[in-house]
Amino acid sequence: MSFMKKEDRERVKIFNQILGTHHRTKPYDWKKPEDIIEAVTMTMAEFVDITFMDSLLSDMDDEMDEMIECYHANEWTKITTGETWDNVELQAAMETLATASDAMKDLADATEETMQDVLALLFFTAPQAVRDHFFTTGWQFDTEAVEHVIEDELAEIALGIDHDGVIEHSAQRYSQALERRIKGWRSKN
Repeated sequence: MSFMKKEDRERVKIFNQILGTHHRTKPYDWKKPEDIIEAVTMTMAEFVDITFMDSLLSDMDDEMDEMIECYHANEWTKITTGETWDNVELQAAMETLATASDAMKDLADATEETMQDVLALLFFTAPQAVRDHFFTTGWQFDTEAVEHVIEDELAEIALGIDHDGVIEHSAQRYSQALERRIKGWRSKN
């Protein structure tokens, strides 16, 4: 998990002063429990947000394709042939939406990899007190279940929680759903 460059930190500090915001400007210290908690919280919330946006764009892309098929069958048939469309605005909208959806999918995949790394740190390296912040106090998890869920089920969990875009809510809801999924994994398998 990389942090912003020095010149970016300086710019963020200025914006914090001007706008009264409190965006972090120093790297996380992975030896401090409070920094680990903040890093995990931010990573979880960002993952939830990006997964949610990826899903929305993917759904819009699918709906656009269906809309074109229904209302503009003549243009829809040109998608596979590469012919020039008569309705250039429609073609531009479809192509732009597809490009945005593809880009968001790439971002979602990259964010999921970061999430996997951070969760591995949380479960297998972080002190119990840090895990206790996110999960039931003293919870002793099943290592095999954790590894499976981290590898295969993170996006599904994110899409199953209520999303309101609030960092603390996203992290809390995600960690609760993650714990439930891990606890229930053994009974499903």
